[in-house]
Amino acid sequence: MGKLGSDVATLFTHSHVVSLVSAAACLLGQLGQQGVTFDLQPMEWMAAATHALSAPAEVRLTPPGSCGFYDGLLILLLQLLTEQGKASLIRDMCSSEMWTVLWHRFSMVLRLPEEASAQEGELSLSSPPSPEPDWTLISPQGMAALLSLAMATFTQEPQLCLSCLSQHGSILMSILKHLLCPSFLNQLRQAPHGSEFLPVVVLSVCQLLCFPFALDMDADLLIGVLADLRDSEVAAHLLQVCCYHLPLMQVELPISLLTRLALMDPTSLNQFVNTVSASPRTIVSFLSVALLSDQPLLTSDLLSLLAHTARVLSPSHLSFIQELLAGSDESYRPLRSLLGHPENSVRAHTYRLLGHLLQHSMALRGALQSQSGLLSLLLLGLGDKDPVVRCSASFAVGNAAYQAGPLGPALAAAVPSMTQLLGDPQAGIRRNVASALGNLGPEGLGEELLQCEVPQRLLEMACGDPQPNVKEAALIALRSLQQEPGIHQVLVSLGASGKLSLLSLGNQSLPHSSPRPASAKHCRKLIHLLRPAHSM
Repeated sequence: MGKLGSDVATLFTHSHVVSLVSAAACLLGQLGQQGVTFDLQPMEWMAAATHALSAPAEVRLTPPGSCGFYDGLLILLLQLLTEQGKASLIRDMCSSEMWTVLWHRFSMVLRLPEEASAQEGELSLSSPPSPEPDWTLISPQGMAALLSLAMATFTQEPQLCLSCLSQHGSILMSILKHLLCPSFLNQLRQAPHGSEFLPVVVLSVCQLLCFPFALDMDADLLIGVLADLRDSEVAAHLLQVCCYHLPLMQVELPISLLTRLALMDPTSLNQFVNTVSASPRTIVSFLSVALLSDQPLLTSDLLSLLAHTARVLSPSHLSFIQELLAGSDESYRPLRSLLGHPENSVRAHTYRLLGHLLQHSMALRGALQSQSGLLSLLLLGLGDKDPVVRCSASFAVGNAAYQAGPLGPALAAAVPSMTQLLGDPQAGIRRNVASALGNLGPEGLGEELLQCEVPQRLLEMACGDPQPNVKEAALIALRSLQQEPGIHQVLVSLGASGKLSLLSLGNQSLPHSSPRPASAKHCRKLIHLLRPAHSM
């Protein structure tokens, strides 16, 4: 067998007949998988592969098992790179003619339009279906091998991936975007063994597209990569591939990439929402299942994506999020499950999402009032053992308290726990709780606030908290609360004006070159409001 391997290797490196080179490569790949060794030097196999890929394909006999003409060569290249893959070899390969020819050949097999290869055109949802790839040249298995070759290369030399993806007119980027297009994925699924290799192709593409976001990349180059992905509507394609082509256990990576794109690029976020709107029943059904899956990272990414959507877009785009949380029977079972999730990150993202939704959704406010136990779950987060969860819960409760209306009296039970959190070691929690308590004053809860000595605690924070943004939140809350006669009177009796005047003098004594803290104007305004002329 060793002599056979040596003879076939000689045929691979010395034959000028492309069909023989391809057949030899296929046989070498099979022999290598059986443990047969053969001596191929990098310069030899790169030259042979370059010749095989650049010359016109001569398909004289169809390879067995629905394989493509180039499959064996691609599998052999993957084996050789895995065995010999030193950093210097990888760099030489990526700068070689073979690497360039390889991706141009793949582009031709995919039958990409010339403008796509030149990065001039746009592959969008409205584009006509692309021509079907030539499966006789590269089969779905061959595509998977080629993408595995790229992954093996860039995993060892990730900066090379950034260079290949970010250069203007990158044929690699054009190919990766095309492999996520709905028309191509439908063609792949219908090809021989295509449904078997479709998840491998999609996940490999997603892994390659994650490189720019996982590494320290020049800001201008990253902007270019984002624009490239945005113009080809990759965010929409990622959501579609998760809904229509991948099992639930394999959607974590595409959803993670989709979330990253949407968080960084407003147009990608709009593409996500528009895709939901175009097929609401199918996509909301998928999102409902994914949210309640047993994959915490998937659930957290989706919640982060939904929270960003609720924070950035207008209320008219948010009805599907309300539907996701309420469930088909509007019992809010999905929301209850997420609020009680065992993973801290899931609970934190859920409270953050609620906080953004409560700024807009009257339906959610109504559910907190009418759905048994739902408000209690919201308030339960204030005592969570995890500080990130407590911070998100205090944000949500604060927004629930703002213009609470009929919900206001129900929030009275939260005043003691919120007051206790004014002493939390996390500055973000102290800030959120101060704002929440300030929102409760106009809701007729002045008596409850006085019983918990909230005015005193907020005054102490305004004058002595080490964090400027916490001081500012306390001052804003006091400006709101002093409108209540009882609280106004307590602040006057505490000598709040004098204490705040000292704080204001401290701000004035800062060097002229130092910017005045944002709290300074609130401090002056509160002093003015507490003067006798404004007493009630």
